[in-house]
Amino acid sequence: MDAIVGDDEEFEAAEREGFPILEDTRVWNDRLAGNSVLVYPAWLEDSTNREAARRFLRATAEAIALFHQRPALVLEVLVNWHGMDLDFAEARYHRTDYIPRKPYPCYEGIRNTMELHDSNEMRRYTPEDFYDDSLMRELDESGFIDSLYN
Repeated sequence: MDAIVGDDEEFEAAEREGFPILEDTRVWNDRLAGNSVLVYPAWLEDSTNREAARRFLRATAEAIALFHQRPALVLEVLVNWHGMDLDFAEARYHRTDYIPRKPYPCYEGIRNTMELHDSNEMRRYTPEDFYDDSLMRELDESGFIDSLYN
């Protein structure tokens, strides 16, 4: 094998093992869809399920706030619960600065992914067909997410 393309974990492992890094794709600053919470739209219509999804997103926003505000805690979790040594955990933490404080869908990434997979079938859809951000907007507009950073 002459080269591989990998995500953050592979990048850090290759760097750690002394392999030459030919290109760090982060510098491209291109967004693609990914890292989403996926549920069937019909599932979300049930009020019990919608409340469960709301609680999950609240917990996710709380975890992201901890991530941004308490790096020592993040490193402790990576070392103790993910089995990383401290150097590897620090490298992982420093490469994840792109994690947004408000975890809305990656609108630009969805559009870019649709363009990447352009076809007659894909053109039947709009980006909005691939996400429902109503619960995130609800949490954001209520002030909940901002309150996590005060």
